[in-house]
This record gives sequence, C-alpha cells and structure tokens, in this order.
Amino acid sequence: MLTKQLSQPNGLAFSPDGKRLYVDDSERRNIYIFDFTSNHKLSNGRVFAEEPGGKGDGVPDGMKLDRVGNLYVTGPKGIWVWDPQGRHLGTIVLPEQPANLAWGDREYSTLYITASSSVYRLQTKSHGFVPYSSQ
Repeated sequence: MLTKQLSQPNGLAFSPDGKRLYVDDSERRNIYIFDFTSNHKLSNGRVFAEEPGGKGDGVPDGMKLDRVGNLYVTGPKGIWVWDPQGRHLGTIVLPEQPANLAWGDREYSTLYITASSSVYRLQTKSHGFVPYSSQ
C-alpha cells in the first residue's frame, strides 16, 4: 500500500515526466497529487484540485494528461481541464455524465469519452500524453 490519505481512490495518472501521480478521491470530490520518488514511493500528498457538485452531478473519475501536463478529469457535468499548477482552465460540458476518457487517433488529439449511455469523440488542439506510445 502506497498511501491511506484517500477515502475512495478512483482514477489515476502520471505526469509526463513521471515525477507526479494524480489520484481522484471520488468521495471527497477532489484530486490529490503526490510526488513520486526515485525509489517508487509517494510523498508530499496534497489536494491538487476540487470538483464540487450536487448529488447525481458526477464525481472525479477517469483522467488523462496532455503532452504539456494539463490534466483532463471526468467530473460533474463534463470534463474538467486543469493546468499543471492546479488552475481550472475550463469544463467541456457534455449532454450526459462522462465516466472515462482516452486519447486516440494518429496524433493523439482526439478524446474518446464514455458516458452514461453513449461514447463521444472530441477533436482537440491538444495532443495527449500516452506513456506506452512511441511519440
């Protein structure tokens, strides 16, 4: 076990440089960030961002990063986008509650989003960070 700081951990993602780990806490409706040490331990756990909402609005869930380190997190009513310093850049509002997302297509500039009863495709100007690809 790496940490007990979270009450209901859900989505997770590493920063493009591999030095930070983001983890959703769905119960508390926030996103934690941890420093990931060279000996594969977590340190300096702190709240990175919060996604408040009402009952049935959705909670932080799936997450991905783009190549410059912006964080895309499904949450209340859409996909919340955060810069690497934790500033909320905006929310991509969707017609139904999203649950997860993935970068795809040739340049990893398309977000594929699963929602309550549909799958969406959204072209972006960003390029996703995909750790297993040979970008």
